[in-house]
Amino acid sequence: GGGKFASTVSSDGYVVKYDKDGKYLWHHSVTTTNVTYSNQRLTVDTSDNIVALGVHKGDVDFGAGPVTAIGDTRSWLMKLDKAGKLVWGSAIGSSKSDGYSQAVALVTNPQGQIYVTGLFIDGEMVFDGQTFNYAGFAQDVFLMRLDPMGKLEIGKRYGDFLSQYGDGIALDPAGNVWLSGTFNGSLNFGGGDLPNLSDQNQGVVFTDVYVAKFDKDLKHIASKAYGPFNAPRL
Repeated sequence: GGGKFASTVSSDGYVVKYDKDGKYLWHHSVTTTNVTYSNQRLTVDTSDNIVALGVHKGDVDFGAGPVTAIGDTRSWLMKLDKAGKLVWGSAIGSSKSDGYSQAVALVTNPQGQIYVTGLFIDGEMVFDGQTFNYAGFAQDVFLMRLDPMGKLEIGKRYGDFLSQYGDGIALDPAGNVWLSGTFNGSLNFGGGDLPNLSDQNQGVVFTDVYVAKFDKDLKHIASKAYGPFNAPRL
């Protein structure tokens, strides 16, 4: 209903809005100098602003000029107002040219703050001036709280030398943050190590599931591991 919008490379990202009857209202494109893999997630805050994230290579442009970050594969975060106008856009990068960062899930609270989780590998993750240390060898989890203008307020990383993933995030009515994902090895959110409960089979470490609860300032309240699950995650 809004005409064609062309990609500048092999694939770009976009957000499109329709009314309740499916009528096109507007769209906003995210372009890169290389490739945008996908719009991974989006959410709508209490003021009807849209916050979206995706994964890309190269520089990313939200419509106000290119945003540069180091790393082979990076993530972008973007906020649009209810009319589709850009409020801000930023990129999550790495300390190394071959680093990988992937924002996976996000949620907003009534104050407009944004919680984001995901994973990174092959070097420290860098966002808004903060470096997230890397345990080495495999994926680590990150958890962040941003203010309504996309500035980092709190940043955390979790993991050992094996693989840990941040896959899901939600808020309860009290404003507590719930984080879920999978992991190998051990994982400590602040309440002691969560041991991997799954058996090892001929050198393959199987994957367990975790659920962790934090307060609004990302202080640990509770966490628990579930397993064993006899399916390796690569």
